[in-house]
Amino acid sequence: FRDAGLTVVGADEEYCNWLQRAENAIDQHHLCVLHAAVYPQFAFKHTEVDWQPTWYGLKGEQHISGASARRVDHFIFPSSNRFTRARLGDPPSHDMRFRVPTDDEKTTTFWLNAYPSITDQGRLKTEGLKRCERGVYERAPDGWWDIPSHEQDRVAQESQGRITDRSTETLGWTDRGIVLFRKMLHDGMDAVAAGKDPLGVLREDRNIIDLDASIDALGALTPA
Repeated sequence: FRDAGLTVVGADEEYCNWLQRAENAIDQHHLCVLHAAVYPQFAFKHTEVDWQPTWYGLKGEQHISGASARRVDHFIFPSSNRFTRARLGDPPSHDMRFRVPTDDEKTTTFWLNAYPSITDQGRLKTEGLKRCERGVYERAPDGWWDIPSHEQDRVAQESQGRITDRSTETLGWTDRGIVLFRKMLHDGMDAVAAGKDPLGVLREDRNIIDLDASIDALGALTPA
């Protein structure tokens, strides 16, 4: 509903199960490692994430050592999220991701990036579906994965296999969000089996869902 700024919409493909992509959205700790090249102010810093269950999924508040503002992320069960992004080389943005299973071994992610600072390119751009080939990735000149960092996420997800066996995992304290999400998933399946609604089903009018994230916080997250 904002009048100012530019909104860009599009879609990407990932050759892995949708659950692997959903868990990527939950795992906020990977930002300071996998995406260190585009978050130099966060690179390898100590980070704490406080996940709070909500009626729609989870709200995460990420505290990164040295940052002047917390980073807020909303995970909408079962596979969407809304977050702020301020990566090196990109204008700060407010983003949404909707991960949809194409089949058991492929996911289509529909995305929306809203840029408050871009006021000279119109209100809306549509980039369409960007198709890709499994195992083929863009490269930056220095050999690091190219900045749109969906390439970094895609190589991490696809290298796990088309459908990853999680039964042999050993989870640590940084995986609390993953544990909460998996419990929600199991509770949702139990609810459906009992003829009830899973988490997040709306049977009442709700015109606006408030997924708060401060415009001012974008400046605090932007690399110097």
